[in-house]
Amino acid sequence: MGGAALPVSAQLCGQEYPSEVQRVLTQAENLPGARPRLVLLGSSSFRKWPETDTVFSRHDVVNAGIGGSCFSDLLALHESLLVPLRPDVLLIYEGDNDLADGVPVDEVVANAELLFGAIQERLPDTEVVVVAPKASLARANLRDTYLELNARLRLAVEARGMHWVDFWAVQHTPEGAQREELF
Repeated sequence: MGGAALPVSAQLCGQEYPSEVQRVLTQAENLPGARPRLVLLGSSSFRKWPETDTVFSRHDVVNAGIGGSCFSDLLALHESLLVPLRPDVLLIYEGDNDLADGVPVDEVVANAELLFGAIQERLPDTEVVVVAPKASLARANLRDTYLELNARLRLAVEARGMHWVDFWAVQHTPEGAQREELF
């Protein structure tokens, strides 16, 4: 049996994160609770965000970023992770790992829409801000897929009266090249 070896890629989406969920819930329990609660929910782009307590100094910040997570994971975890956190403001960053894992844009958007619906049903007073999946030097080959996903997510977010933040334009030159000094 000869032949070329098949490429091996790590599966990102569909993992369980019990230790991460416990870490986040414990972090939230230790907050004073005197200010509005802001929850950063999403992948490692949020988990690795430094100094969130000073950037968002008017809030008690819970960094619920989980490295490797996808929209389907947030949907699966919303009852055990998000609902108990009771955010006043929720920032969501997700989509990178979905695309890197080969999840079709239609499925990513469907999972996102289910998540947005669950949030609005279970946490109706929470202000939701969705941050567009950002450019990445490592995933530059997915540029067109990112742009399609971002356009479709924006429509889904705005249709629900949520807030959309997109940094794509500032991460690129007017000619469309990624600004390497930002990465």
